[in-house]
Amino acid sequence: MVTIRPAQEQDISSLLKLYDTLYALLIDEYGYPFSFHREENEKMLAVQMKSRFCCLYVAVAEEQLIGFVHGSVSKLERRLTYGDQKTIGRIDDIYVNDDYQGWGVAALLLQAAEDWFSEEGISLVESYILCANPRSLRFHENHGYEAAVYRTLKKL
Repeated sequence: MVTIRPAQEQDISSLLKLYDTLYALLIDEYGYPFSFHREENEKMLAVQMKSRFCCLYVAVAEEQLIGFVHGSVSKLERRLTYGDQKTIGRIDDIYVNDDYQGWGVAALLLQAAEDWFSEEGISLVESYILCANPRSLRFHENHGYEAAVYRTLKKL
């Protein structure tokens, strides 16, 4: 049985291991162009857990953290609105341990974050997906997300 709950401070070391695995995958297999700094992430997790602008949920099975979702609220550019809203929800990270992929855990995590956004009055949520990660795109599309924007990068 899998339980979804808000992350707690005692989860930080387990969360860091999951983040390490996620970002190694993003960088090594999907060509994510940015470096990941574990020490900064550790500091940020403690802050994000307390922030009213972030949600951080964990999936627990057999007393082990097996996945997480991190979401945040961002302001839209001053010149933009969505309906009458000036904010947007963002799924910053979602990850489930390989041993539990295909069990519906990511869907439960995503739903927890979406419920939190709804409770915060957010009616539009975005998620950045690497072009080289079609599995993540399919997952999001299967949960009602639509491809809307391509983000391009150029090394100078």
